[in-house]
Amino acid sequence: MEELEGYEVIRFLEHDGRCHVSMDFVKGQLLIRHLKEEPQVTKAQLFEWLRSLARQIEQYHRCRKNQCYRYLNPESILVREDKKLLFLDLAAVSNEFVIRDMQKRVMRRHFVKKVLTMSGNPRLETDLYSLGKSMQYILAHTQVEPPLSRTEEHQLSKIISKCLGENPKRTYQDFNQIQKEIPRIQHPKIKKIKKQAVAAVLVLLVVAAGVNHLTGRGGGDSEGSAVTGAAVTVPEESTITKAEDAGQENAEQKDAGQKDAGQEDTGQDAAVQNNKTVQDSKTAENSGVEKEMKNMQTELEQIEEAIQQNTTADNKIVIDQARSLESKLLRYLATAYDREEMVDEAIAAYGQACAIETDGTILEQLYQRRADLEEKAGKPEQARSTYSEAMEKLENTQTIGVRFAGMICGDTSLSVEEKNKYLQQIVESAPGILSEKAFQKLQREQGVQVEGDKVWIEKEEKE
Repeated sequence: MEELEGYEVIRFLEHDGRCHVSMDFVKGQLLIRHLKEEPQVTKAQLFEWLRSLARQIEQYHRCRKNQCYRYLNPESILVREDKKLLFLDLAAVSNEFVIRDMQKRVMRRHFVKKVLTMSGNPRLETDLYSLGKSMQYILAHTQVEPPLSRTEEHQLSKIISKCLGENPKRTYQDFNQIQKEIPRIQHPKIKKIKKQAVAAVLVLLVVAAGVNHLTGRGGGDSEGSAVTGAAVTVPEESTITKAEDAGQENAEQKDAGQKDAGQEDTGQDAAVQNNKTVQDSKTAENSGVEKEMKNMQTELEQIEEAIQQNTTADNKIVIDQARSLESKLLRYLATAYDREEMVDEAIAAYGQACAIETDGTILEQLYQRRADLEEKAGKPEQARSTYSEAMEKLENTQTIGVRFAGMICGDTSLSVEEKNKYLQQIVESAPGILSEKAFQKLQREQGVQVEGDKVWIEKEEKE
């Protein structure tokens, strides 16, 4: 970095959950000049920059009691020698050039929101818009290595769109939501995976499925249910219970001295029949697992064969098949974490699976389980963000809508006004929930009122 100059900047200090502001004099280079001289950035650096901007603007609002920074743009951001970003102190006389330049038409047109919504928070909207435009500027003036994937491009595009308020119904309520949605670099332990390594993973999956089957894990318990999308049949608890009950009934009859031949024969026949049903279920499960593993092995072989050809058609096969494998393995990984009660890892894996899954039915299950874990882990804000993302991604998802509405109504940390805002968004995204019995029950129990396209909670929550 050349031509380092000194600037008065703002630093944020976090201590015991409180944020404190301090001023400092730091040498560096303004972001607008830095990107002209050094446009090459790593993907990790890019994501860290974007996350840093969102974090610092959130700290600014928190420390300054929701005061608006107002002039966030590439001229008010300093790049230190270690590539860290800092906000300029706009109250310092030496930084008056930022405010002066913001009076120029070209700067105001690009970084200042012209019209604010009547119902929104004007200070939040102002800095959200400037943040979105600053992110947009960084993306437009950097050469990222390795290049962003299509999923990452889509994620960043969606973040910027919500910052700019392009859809008034799809905006951020606070800056913390942005930090969570900015992609993170995945650091694979193995850079180059050979066929034997992937085959070993498939073997482990088969073994894990067998262990879970033998130990009874991953059965009918919804708390640890698998979201795999595979053709695996898990024996229902009712079937097993029937078999056990039949056996117990026979034992009781013998103990009581009931030796009626017909009754004994009938009981034995019922036990044999139910045991056969359980065995058939086990056979079906094993058959389903084996079939799924064979399918994955076939996909892997097709990938290996196609990658050698290096034609457009073969590359498309590689892309499609690799995505299919990635999606399945992520679902299996999330399920395994979930069953072992590794909550944070499970939430992260479900989040990755949600980002790439294309099957609407499976995606709905993934979002549902991810939000359940977040809520039970004491992360209601994260759960609300997950449900909101699901409502946006899935069209008219009544299942998610009803669960989201139930969570909102039962959240004592939210005010009635906040609950009403969420409920309105839910009904607008999934109007079909109005006819759902579960939502109608919610109306009766929580005092949820519906009139036309308006929905609200009429009464305060009972203490």
